[in-house]
Amino acid sequence: MTNIYDKPKTPPIESLSPQNRAIMEYLTLSPGRGLSALIALTQMGIGSISKRIAELRALGFNIVDEMKFGANGGMHKVYRFNEDGSKQSKWKGSKVKTATAVLNDGKA
Repeated sequence: MTNIYDKPKTPPIESLSPQNRAIMEYLTLSPGRGLSALIALTQMGIGSISKRIAELRALGFNIVDEMKFGANGGMHKVYRFNEDGSKQSKWKGSKVKTATAVLNDGKA
């Protein structure tokens, strides 16, 4: 009998679809490197990064996301593979701190 609280086993990267494999290779080659929709579209030809990330999460890959402010003040989501297994991002700052910084002094 399997325990429902056991962490799902992730499949080998080689067995993933081409787009999901490209995402996982991008995220795992450089620890801490983030992937945005713009990078996914322009460098990988992936139009729906959120759908691919949902598929990878369903397979058991621990991918965290964070909202970031761009140079023009717009917001975008950045995804990162979290190897340590926690559900929280280890990036410096958080969505709340970044938003507060922008509101208080106009800096991201």
